[in-house]
Amino acid sequence: MVEQDCIFDLVIDRSNLSSIKWGRYKRADIISFGTADMDFPSPSCIREALVRKAESGMYAYEYKPDTYYQAVTEWFKYNHNWNMKPEWLTNCPGMWALFSLCLQAYTCFMLRIFTQQ
Repeated sequence: MVEQDCIFDLVIDRSNLSSIKWGRYKRADIISFGTADMDFPSPSCIREALVRKAESGMYAYEYKPDTYYQAVTEWFKYNHNWNMKPEWLTNCPGMWALFSLCLQAYTCFMLRIFTQQ
């Protein structure tokens, strides 16, 4: 990634982009901390990869290659000294779907759960 692509302090006005995150309150004095929207430009290497994929004209759900699982397990080993096994990993369509699945799996019916709105 080129150095100029790492601009995390660049303020981008997204008020005209139909963003749910920023259009919800329509106030300049509120900082919205969502889970999916990025508040900085995507690096050019990511934009270029997306364009290449779009130009192929082929869209499908794909399997993760073994290199994906290797990268994840190596990251956890390097950053947390944790020897994960690739078979411990699973895929989920999104963070909130995963959060819901975890609540259903690890809580009892009618248990009161507090979450941020």
